[in-house]
Amino acid sequence: MRMSKHIKKALDAFLDNMVKQKKTILTFDEYLAMATENPRHIFRNHFRFFHDVIKENILPDEDEDKNDPERIGFLRYDSSKLFEVDFDRPFFSDTLLNNKLVKAAETMYNSAQQNKIYIISGPPGSGKSACINNLLQKLEEEANSKNKQRFEILWKIDKRRLGKCVDKNNVIACKMQESSNTDPEDNIIEIPCPNHDLPILIIPKQYRVKYLKTLFENNKEFLTELGKKNYEWLFNDRCCTICESIFWNLFDMLGLEATLQMLYAQYYEFNRRLGKGITVFNPDDTEPKNPIISDATIQAELDKLFKGDYKVHYAYSKYAMVNYGFYILMDIKKKNENRLEELHNILSEGIHKIGFVEEKVNSIFIAVMNPEDLPANKGNAKESILSGKSFQDRQEFIKIPYILDPEKEISTYRATNECDFGKYFLPRVLLNFAKIVISTRMQKEIKSLNEWIGNTRKYLKYCDKDLMLLRMDLYKATIPKWLLEEDKKKFNASTRRKIISEAMEAEGSEGCSGRDSVRLFYKFYSLHKEPEKLIDMSMLIAFFKGKHEELAKTPIPDGFLDSLVKMYNYSVLQEIKESLFYYNEWQISRDVQNYLFAIFEDEGAEKICSYTGDKLKITDDLLAEMENKIIGKNIAHEQHNNFRKNTAKRLSIVLAEEIVGQKDKKITDTALYKELQDSYFNALKEKVLEPFWDNKSFRMAIKDYGKKDFNTYDERIKTNVNYLMKNLQKKFNYSENGAQEICIYAIDENIIEQFS
Repeated sequence: MRMSKHIKKALDAFLDNMVKQKKTILTFDEYLAMATENPRHIFRNHFRFFHDVIKENILPDEDEDKNDPERIGFLRYDSSKLFEVDFDRPFFSDTLLNNKLVKAAETMYNSAQQNKIYIISGPPGSGKSACINNLLQKLEEEANSKNKQRFEILWKIDKRRLGKCVDKNNVIACKMQESSNTDPEDNIIEIPCPNHDLPILIIPKQYRVKYLKTLFENNKEFLTELGKKNYEWLFNDRCCTICESIFWNLFDMLGLEATLQMLYAQYYEFNRRLGKGITVFNPDDTEPKNPIISDATIQAELDKLFKGDYKVHYAYSKYAMVNYGFYILMDIKKKNENRLEELHNILSEGIHKIGFVEEKVNSIFIAVMNPEDLPANKGNAKESILSGKSFQDRQEFIKIPYILDPEKEISTYRATNECDFGKYFLPRVLLNFAKIVISTRMQKEIKSLNEWIGNTRKYLKYCDKDLMLLRMDLYKATIPKWLLEEDKKKFNASTRRKIISEAMEAEGSEGCSGRDSVRLFYKFYSLHKEPEKLIDMSMLIAFFKGKHEELAKTPIPDGFLDSLVKMYNYSVLQEIKESLFYYNEWQISRDVQNYLFAIFEDEGAEKICSYTGDKLKITDDLLAEMENKIIGKNIAHEQHNNFRKNTAKRLSIVLAEEIVGQKDKKITDTALYKELQDSYFNALKEKVLEPFWDNKSFRMAIKDYGKKDFNTYDERIKTNVNYLMKNLQKKFNYSENGAQEICIYAIDENIIEQFS
């Protein structure tokens, strides 16, 4: 039967792809040529490789304000490429954890690199296994992807050049002539390095400094970089005893040039299933009966070539399989306790004995543990494995807590449900479900936060007494707009570091687990899912005021639900104000620019504003009128003066450093201008509801919106209600029905009076 065209086309495409994936093998000269073109990639060890994978797949989503002098590098990151996209079981990492991982990768790469064990700890149901498995999958993909692979040693020994000689003094006499009837490939023995050594390590350690200086004499920048700690390994590491023995045997017999002609570089392929580059041990995994791995065929060939004192023992252990790779102990129990204990000497010395031969071990070791298995939480003899002083110096802890970002918490619900359940909720209600769950995971008190805020009562109108709602914002690198100006000014770099550091250490260790949270959500969703009626806050609060086994051990903090309703009402009020707010942006811009110009001019002077071209008569009343627009009316005279002095001081810095220093920069491009513009908007917005909210016709028109009776209202009311409804949909993702519902809710609850 002839092969059909489409089958042949599919087969050809498959074969073509297989050819493209064929392993690349380079001569040592070709390898060095690649190194001179791209040394940072070619000379990557496992620490640099891990660092690159983390940094390339955890991307800054939104940088801190670059004009903020108090920024600390705590950024919002998007880790979906690393943990979520194309994974069978996505893992959702919040901002705190993303920053922690990025920092760990940077520290790992930039510090003096040595064998350590990285202990991944976190409460049950926090997703430790999913995190590690997805990370390993990404590492394997990156290690095997084109242009990102690393190289390892491959020997291709030509037997014809050695002959049958075993006496190094009689090599020349023993050389064989090449037979024209012999297939050249039959004379080549391929010997891969079982320790996956980088080819550059074959250059003896004592000659390597001079060799690399000569190799990169035209690349001064990289030569300088070679002097840093993260490249110490390149000068200190030795290749494995197998490759070292082969090198010196060949060197003694043939000399350096001929020896290096038999040295090749091939890609180091990762294969977790085969334990190559990555190996993962679970507690019940058994060890092979013979811990020594060898290859009888390769050993037989080596025995023919090198005998007596020059014999090469081609034997290695499981640690060699993951040299320059990753060795993982998943849960320290049962057999993994013995494996952890075995690592003790390996971590200290970096070697492992194969009989009488020393095998170097240089991998990234990771142990995944539950908190109750850590030494500090155990009272039995097993704790000595980790708590011994020599072992403690080799430990780095990375905590994976429960999710503390409400949006990421919602992502865990979406991951287990294909339908768009979000459309059944009024905006913010689903987010508030996540916030209630997260409140069970938070500490009652964060000392550094209380030191910063002081008296928390000033925020009780729209925040809980323990400031958990504030913390949820801060932990995702957001400073809420409702924070008072005095506290924003005190939120300096030192305070930020203390809060984030304390949060990384203390938050998310207990509370409603990820599994319980998903179960709780679907219980609520199934109870209230109705096509005609959107799920609102009253349903949410009623649900959580009931008893649930998922929250039996870690209940919702006292008063949190009431505070959440206040915050919700405050947010709804801001949305309605924003949606009803119409402003003349052009006029606001001119007012702010005129103010910035006038603030330095003499009283009574008449000037043309250099920013707008407006003619201004400079008086205290003029400045006060503008300040009323920017910071609001009914402000004390002293506050006017303080605001004016502070603005003038900041403006002098802006003019000197930004306007003069950057010739193309305009006053409207500065952070000061944008801040005053925002204040102006907010001051106007605060008063936007006053003409409407006490108007009974306006309130009735909202309730009649979409009905025939709506047409009976006068044109001005209809225009304003239409404007409000459309903006709620456009700006805040309400449906038409949802926009009407939220306005009716605001009227019935009289939320404007709550925040007057």
